[in-house]
Amino acid sequence: MTEKISPESSALTRRPMEERIGWHVYYTDVCIGWIAARAGVPHESDQWAWSCGFYPGAPQHSERDGSAVDFEEARVRFESAWRDLAAVLTEANLKEWRDQRDWTERKYAMGAGRKVAFSNSVLADAVPLRCRIRQPRPRRQPHPRSSHHGRAEARWNRTMKKMKADLPWSDPEKAARRLLKYAQEFKPIQEGRIYVEVLNRPFIDQDKGTPAQYTAGMKYAKDHGWLEPMHEGGTFTRITEAGRQIEPFENESAA
Repeated sequence: MTEKISPESSALTRRPMEERIGWHVYYTDVCIGWIAARAGVPHESDQWAWSCGFYPGAPQHSERDGSAVDFEEARVRFESAWRDLAAVLTEANLKEWRDQRDWTERKYAMGAGRKVAFSNSVLADAVPLRCRIRQPRPRRQPHPRSSHHGRAEARWNRTMKKMKADLPWSDPEKAARRLLKYAQEFKPIQEGRIYVEVLNRPFIDQDKGTPAQYTAGMKYAKDHGWLEPMHEGGTFTRITEAGRQIEPFENESAA
């Protein structure tokens, strides 16, 4: 069969896709390509895409595709590509596609234990390709921080700010005196060593202090001679005699 096919675009029809906004384009009963809205692209980019070609049947490397601003532009470009493709097609090319379609239908029918033959009823909802359509409005890409995320973040910040305001550790002196409480309660070992986890763990876990408040409290205690400078390894310190005389800060609400 070497009969040429008609390149006229008026012979083309389209039917809606199920999985996205777009259409499969048909020449008689052969799906020769598609036109569809692009998903996840920036608002300023082309919102539509098209592809003209089919497999099996069409010559190798004959498929063409591209993008367009809207459906009408995509349709015009698709029709231009179709005229180029139709010029090299014959009925034999279409028959090869139909044979593959029918074989696939039979394969799945046998797997399901039934007999099914291809029916033109699948094209019942097809409309001419040039039929005008209502253009769906391109959806704006949401800002990475959408409004509900912003409100949730604002509530979280207000809650954390209130919690911090209810605790006295923003005052370095009170933080230092709280740390002295743990230093005085700890029974020193190995030449009076007090390991840092003895101080920072209860201060952060139980008193809900922050690492920055802990650092400020330790600096205040060392600057006032209550604790010795940290060991060069950063693992322990020692309480001084002056530090033993300081009244520790008791915070009942944090305890």
